[in-house]
Amino acid sequence: MAQHLYPPDLVLRSAREIDLSEDQRHAIEEELHKVQPQFAELQKKLQAKMESLVGLVQQEKVDEEKVRDQLDTVLKAENEIKKTQLGLMVRIKNLLTGQQQGQLREIRKQMMPPGGPGQARGPAVGDEERARMMMERQRVMEQSRRQGEQGGPPPEAPQPFPEP
Repeated sequence: MAQHLYPPDLVLRSAREIDLSEDQRHAIEEELHKVQPQFAELQKKLQAKMESLVGLVQQEKVDEEKVRDQLDTVLKAENEIKKTQLGLMVRIKNLLTGQQQGQLREIRKQMMPPGGPGQARGPAVGDEERARMMMERQRVMEQSRRQGEQGGPPPEAPQPFPEP
């Protein structure tokens, strides 16, 4: 499925090569701005649910039923994040022409190390993970911008995205 969808960072990084119009760029950035608060909230919920699960398994005597129930809530939270990421990438794909999609497929192929995915370049990062990382980076940049306006210290600098 990943070969048919394009994460925002790949599209925006390849804007010149695929002749992305200003209208398309603006629409993609709008989609990112719309989904970012939702994504941040989902990430917070997932973190809280994971912490609860860890707390359950750290006990000397673990209640298996409670652990299973909590795992179900963690998996539901992860699924919501995946749905949000998938929805974003579908909306981005729908903003691109068929020619641009073909160009992105070629760009992605060129980015692959010799021998295919997972060879010689370290652990592969999936499109969903790259989308999540891009939204997190955007959140940090927005937070930095707001703190700069308010005269506060800048947050930790966003990390660059790993190559696929």
